[in-house]
Amino acid sequence: MKRQRSNPYRDSARLVGIEEDVSHHLVLLIRKGSYDAGFSRTRPTQWEPTRMLNPEGSVDGFFTDETAWTFVADRLDQGEDVQVKVLGKPPGRKG
Repeated sequence: MKRQRSNPYRDSARLVGIEEDVSHHLVLLIRKGSYDAGFSRTRPTQWEPTRMLNPEGSVDGFFTDETAWTFVADRLDQGEDVQVKVLGKPPGRKG
């Protein structure tokens, strides 16, 4: 029997509703273009929207950075739950 390895990113995630004021603040930041998904040693990220199909786009249409952030903002506006993860870097922070 094959043993499944634990994935610390998946295992620490859960879907939750976020407070309306937090959601509103995030949407405002996204709509203003105030987001950064850049990689650094202290804030490692993996943001690759161009590899994901955009469900609202044309056939075989992939996200761009801009359309992905717009999609996120639209979903937050609609009150959709988000997946919160406990980060390894910085330790204990949520993302």
